[in-house]
Amino acid sequence: MDVTINAPGCEPVHTMTEALERVTRDLERRNRSRRRLGEGMSDAASLANEMAAEGLISPEAAAETGRIAKAVSEKFAPTLQDEPATRFAKDQLKAIIERIERLEEEKKTISDDIRDVYAEAKGNGFDVKALRTIVRMRKQDPNERAEEETILETYMQALGML
Repeated sequence: MDVTINAPGCEPVHTMTEALERVTRDLERRNRSRRRLGEGMSDAASLANEMAAEGLISPEAAAETGRIAKAVSEKFAPTLQDEPATRFAKDQLKAIIERIERLEEEKKTISDDIRDVYAEAKGNGFDVKALRTIVRMRKQDPNERAEEETILETYMQALGML
């Protein structure tokens, strides 16, 4: 099913699958960035310890660097699971897509059934075009249908068809 979804600040998305793929890619990209930040903080702490061992900086400065690096890593390092709000949004989007896909499948099944009924009617000698017209007309509001018939009759008289 093609649907264009326009979110502020984002490129338009044309299918639900594309939207889910984009959300997944963005989550993976964010987790990679967080992982790199955590690795960088770990490297910074190790480097500070090496510098303290060589006497380039004080042990207190190395310890402070280690505390800061640990705090930053814990705050920004990705967890094994997504954040609860992100996980909820991702699960909700997936559920919506699955519902739409299920409804599309049901719509296709119903369409096939309707086509089979028309084929059966044709096999029994009924005019399918007339049946479709009657079905369309029965869907209309009676006043709307009367107005359409009046206009059609007026045009046919003007053309000398009546």
